[in-house]
Amino acid sequence: MVVGIPASISPVHFSEGERPPADLFDLVIVDEAHHAPAATWLAILDHFEGRSLLLTATPHRRDRRRLPGKLVYYFPLRQALDEGLYQPVTPQILAVPDGASRQQIDSLIVDEVVTLLATAEHATSQMLVRASSRQRAHELEAAYAAAGQQIPVLHSGLGRVRQSELIRELREGVHRGIVMVGMLVEGFDLPSLRIVAYHDKHKSLEPTAQLIGRLARVSTQFPQSSVLVTARDIDVYPHLEGAVRSLYLEDRDWVNVLPGVIDGFVEDDVNNAEYARSFEPSPGQIDLAHICPLRRARIFEIRTDAPWTPAFAMGELPDELAVGEQFAGKRILYSGTNPGHTTVLIVTGERSRPRWTSPDSSWG
Repeated sequence: MVVGIPASISPVHFSEGERPPADLFDLVIVDEAHHAPAATWLAILDHFEGRSLLLTATPHRRDRRRLPGKLVYYFPLRQALDEGLYQPVTPQILAVPDGASRQQIDSLIVDEVVTLLATAEHATSQMLVRASSRQRAHELEAAYAAAGQQIPVLHSGLGRVRQSELIRELREGVHRGIVMVGMLVEGFDLPSLRIVAYHDKHKSLEPTAQLIGRLARVSTQFPQSSVLVTARDIDVYPHLEGAVRSLYLEDRDWVNVLPGVIDGFVEDDVNNAEYARSFEPSPGQIDLAHICPLRRARIFEIRTDAPWTPAFAMGELPDELAVGEQFAGKRILYSGTNPGHTTVLIVTGERSRPRWTSPDSSWG
């Protein structure tokens, strides 16, 4: 058995004569396999002839590139919740006074986190303070110090020895928490991490989603529920909503992991799906619940002295609105009415050629 990282074992780092034999391994197991499309990672899979097994809890990349291979097993989030591997995270969303400054918002979060750390439930909990930059990290370090919590700052600019030292001290309980800039997300596991002070948003949704997933992990040694503390501002909170919404669209059970953040969105989604199901079933591959029509209305006036009853009000659609017919220059893919025959829904589709293609482009 050989354990290594792509930076040291990828064939791209060796000359032709130095590369290991292609048949050296019977099985290549790749952890954090959502990185597999990267050149150094993919070179490993391409070089070795043995079978490959890819493992990842992050099946979707930021650039949407597909992972090599085929999906053979998926562990549902609902099963993780039912088996007690995951537990709900408690969101503490703090109200922000009108006109509050960034410093005032930080103070709200600091006070709430310090209060949580002082409770019996979180006597063994450690906290992670999320900062967007080194400057912000030191500002937050000072804010927590003023509140009686001396916590160090960890960022990539520190030497590797110092980084390792801080992580070791964190695991040993020397520090009650740490201020983090872009680290300790992927591949990092600290069961005692039960409180996150989310002062600043991540640059993308993926690290935020990973952070939520790590908070939801269950530990017998630290059974207390995790808490995510942030403020309902106009910058950070919408990003958090976006991360939870993204997770929810992948798996509806994510709303049970971090409840209360997107309740309005979930309610609208449920109501829209229920309304869509009230229409006549689609005979094709169209799921009406996933259609989001443009919010544009045209209002027509009908004279009261000229009685007019549309055909669909009687429960029947005219032949010219049947699937396959043309409507407004497009092909009808679905047409139907709701049970009360008060609304007719028509879904059309068309094929268009991107502007950057040439007229003789071949479409397979």
